[in-house]
Amino acid sequence: DQAEPPDPAALFSERSAIYVRFIRAVRSPQGLRAYFQHSPLLRPWLRVLDAGCGTGVVTLALREALLARGLAPASFHAFDLTPAMLERFRGTLQKRGIEGVELAQ
Repeated sequence: DQAEPPDPAALFSERSAIYVRFIRAVRSPQGLRAYFQHSPLLRPWLRVLDAGCGTGVVTLALREALLARGLAPASFHAFDLTPAMLERFRGTLQKRGIEGVELAQ
């Protein structure tokens, strides 16, 4: 008798708080920001699609790196399978007063 494979949306919905704590513990946001700030790939009017964005760590780090280098992004689009992750991301955007990031499930 084979067990059903785990449902990723359910897993990340139930454990979104653990995911957030893990990302902070390994200092992922800081590492991503440092990487992007020195990346030769950054250029003005960059169009960004963050597939599987989760809580927005990559999108936010990339946005901060662009702004720190004085570059204006053209657009940010982020999508994720998990409504709980998108809600956390949406809350972060609202708390920081960030506009112009389109979220979708």
